[in-house]
Amino acid sequence: MDTEGPGCIRHIWLTLSERFYRRAVLRFYWDGQSNPSVEVPVGDFFCNSWDARQNILAQPINTNPTGGLNFYFPMPFRKHVRITVENQSGEHMENLFYQIDYTLEPVHQEALYLHATWRRTNPVPLKENHILLDQVEGQGQYVGTFVSW
Repeated sequence: MDTEGPGCIRHIWLTLSERFYRRAVLRFYWDGQSNPSVEVPVGDFFCNSWDARQNILAQPINTNPTGGLNFYFPMPFRKHVRITVENQSGEHMENLFYQIDYTLEPVHQEALYLHATWRRTNPVPLKENHILLDQVEGQGQYVGTFVSW
């Protein structure tokens, strides 16, 4: 996606082979950013890890038994949005299908941008902490963490 705003992404549907869940990286860039606000493996973004599909039925995220990955968080953007998927596997990704539903509309001045990050510590060293969230600045709303062990 590479679209001028203002607007709001309403729904993302994506499907790809499970073996790419951890090796395909999803990135969102809001309003001309040089660094992404979202940088997460595709599977983990949709709460699926270990290169295996998990059926999820929740209001913001839905994974269908046939492999459709759905994300329903409203994601406003004021000037521009760019979304990329990078295949980091070194092998050909034969099937990546997606649909992004969005509306072009005014965005309230106080609307918040979606941010998501991914971390991995494997294995966690004995008696050391695995930090889930740090170095966060500014106003916002924390909506959750997906952890896979």
